[in-house]
Amino acid sequence: MSDIERDNTFHLSGSQLILKLGFLVFGFLLSFSIEGQTPVDTSKNDKILVENADNSITEIVDDVRIQYLRNNVRILHDSIFMFCDSARIKEQEMVAVGEVIVIQDDTIHIFSDSLFYNSEIKLAKLYYGVVLENGAKQLFTEALIYNVDDKFATFYDTTTLIHNTMQLSSLRGNYNVKEKRARFYDEVTIIDEDLKLKTDSLLYDTDVDRAYFLGPTFILQGEDKIYCEEGYYDIVHKKAYFGSSPIITNNDQKATGDNIRYDGIDSTFIITGNAMVVDSVSIAKGQVITKNSKEGWIRIEGDGYYENDDRIIKGPNIFYNESKENLILNGRSVIEGEKGNIEADSITYNKLTDFGSAVGNAVWKDTVQKIVVKADVFDYKEEQSYYKALADQKRPLFSQVIDGDTLFLSADTLVSENQGDTLSYMIAMKFVKIFKSDIQAVCDSLYYDDIDSTFVLFEDPICWSDTTQFLGDTLSIQLVDDNVSDIISYSNAFISSEDIHGFYNQIKGRFIHSHLDSNVLKTMLINGNAESIYFIKDEEDKYIGPNYTACSKMKFYFDNDELVDVKYYTEPSSNMTPMDKAGKDKLFLDGFEWYVKNRPKDSRSITERVFSITNKSENDTKVPDLFQQTVNDAIFKSESKKPKSPDKKKRKK
Repeated sequence: MSDIERDNTFHLSGSQLILKLGFLVFGFLLSFSIEGQTPVDTSKNDKILVENADNSITEIVDDVRIQYLRNNVRILHDSIFMFCDSARIKEQEMVAVGEVIVIQDDTIHIFSDSLFYNSEIKLAKLYYGVVLENGAKQLFTEALIYNVDDKFATFYDTTTLIHNTMQLSSLRGNYNVKEKRARFYDEVTIIDEDLKLKTDSLLYDTDVDRAYFLGPTFILQGEDKIYCEEGYYDIVHKKAYFGSSPIITNNDQKATGDNIRYDGIDSTFIITGNAMVVDSVSIAKGQVITKNSKEGWIRIEGDGYYENDDRIIKGPNIFYNESKENLILNGRSVIEGEKGNIEADSITYNKLTDFGSAVGNAVWKDTVQKIVVKADVFDYKEEQSYYKALADQKRPLFSQVIDGDTLFLSADTLVSENQGDTLSYMIAMKFVKIFKSDIQAVCDSLYYDDIDSTFVLFEDPICWSDTTQFLGDTLSIQLVDDNVSDIISYSNAFISSEDIHGFYNQIKGRFIHSHLDSNVLKTMLINGNAESIYFIKDEEDKYIGPNYTACSKMKFYFDNDELVDVKYYTEPSSNMTPMDKAGKDKLFLDGFEWYVKNRPKDSRSITERVFSITNKSENDTKVPDLFQQTVNDAIFKSESKKPKSPDKKKRKK
């Protein structure tokens, strides 16, 4: 038995082995000359082969050959090369110490302070300062078990995987170099530039640099804090998927959903399924929400809902730039704001130009003033409170609730601008029609001023109230307390009123001012070339005849729609013609026209397209039956239509 101690224990420390080898070398130097490089035995390629060693000692113990190698040791076994400062080889086992290097296939390099290698099972155990390199990736640990055939490394101590700027650490795990996958367990962390990740279980794909979360995971990406229980993070492309009801918070903002896809480069995340983003000033909900924090925009798809201090948005596809306040809505959508609501098939708005457009069955509502505008196209400027309603298939329709009734107005184009807290003006252009239960009107164009609540009708205007028709080159209709207060006819003014027997009381002049109280006619002032025809009746309510009066200025007074007094400001010229002697020229003033067919009948009819408001064809607009029948026929007609009244007979007695 040699006095050299036999020791192949796996836990032999580096210092002990160095001392042992130093002692052996010292002994042999005393007894023998220093042995040079030992030739490599290549007859058995399943054995551990020594390719180089500056110093080598061999001994036989119990018929077992033991080699001690020192300085520039290079060893080969199958596909791996091993380098170290000192080594001991006993049959299929090797212990190496000092600057250990293991190389496999030129792609895998392992460095350590010490190594135990079993060539039979091709298993390497490395200790202290272990570094496994595979391409650009480096794995650092203090203890590593490496299976050469499977290229599978296992570690049970604090380990760090480094690739470029990324550092991945854990307390234990394994690295399958062949399949390019590594698993990390217990206190797993990733640090990469502005990314910090913490979890207890993680799978890392080294081929695509993707980390898969296998349990509860906390991530800090820039200012975004993320929690999830499954998913992955792409280290290179900064893309991630978070599943199992993840949560993302950023200061006061919170995003939740069934799953979230994240792009760290673009600062974009896509939330799918029960998506919600909430912060101190806004809330967004939908089936899918895409939010870009860098550019400040959000897209909501599927039952979309967005609310902030200024507005509420609903629609199937909402795109809103929160920083620029630009808006794109596709599909039937609605915007509810302080200044009104807009609903349409599609809506856009640009804050920089302060221009928006609602297209397709657009509806704008002012809930304060109870105004509704419907149009095919509705252009608007939010800051200026301006809108322009345009026709495509249907004419725009304006409606406003007035004293429990609704005023409807339609034209080819409606324009409005609010310069203060209330509606300042509105312009209606081309074939304007107005319908209200107590007043109707048509004209070519219209102007409304909210300061004095006045409608001004231009170009062939006609206005009807009950049985009265108002004409003039220009008409002005003023509202007071939501009721018609004044109707003014400017230039070529003509007012006609039909009674129950088909006769027409008529007034004409250059200017006529009709004053009403609670929509009931009270006075009528005619100024300039005033003329009138009124049908006089006796006490039995029978027609006496038409009374014609001409005067430069006159004023009529009414009570319960009945004429009760007339005031003439200059000497009038007047004559009365008996009914049996009244011809056509006595029944009508010059210029009389009765546009009954042009009168709007309901709110629906005023949106129909027309090509002329006042077609003055005699067959269409005048009353040919009265012009063609004899006066006696008219008298007979009035007698037959006159209702019998017991009260009148009683008054006669």
